[in-house]
Amino acid sequence: MLIASNQMIPALNSMFDIAQSREIILKSRVPDLIVYMLFICVLATCFIGGFTSGSFHSKDWIIVVGFSIVTAMVVYTTIDLSRPLRGVIKDDAGKRAIIELRKMF
Repeated sequence: MLIASNQMIPALNSMFDIAQSREIILKSRVPDLIVYMLFICVLATCFIGGFTSGSFHSKDWIIVVGFSIVTAMVVYTTIDLSRPLRGVIKDDAGKRAIIELRKMF
């Protein structure tokens, strides 16, 4: 009986640690103020870039399209980091640790 309990306590301790780290990951988000500031910076930069460009030439379209793609990627990545369960960037470390813990038994 003593040997079984000595093996169970470290397993339970690691299970509690994994559950706590998974809960922290789920609750971690990018603050709303950061997202709002990002959108304000994007709008201000687009306004200033469009206002100062004048007439567009063939090279200017490449710059505008490149800027639009980079801006969309930054905004999408920031919003994706805010939602850890949905999107492209996911943290599956908690799930993998629980699966490994189940395999131990």
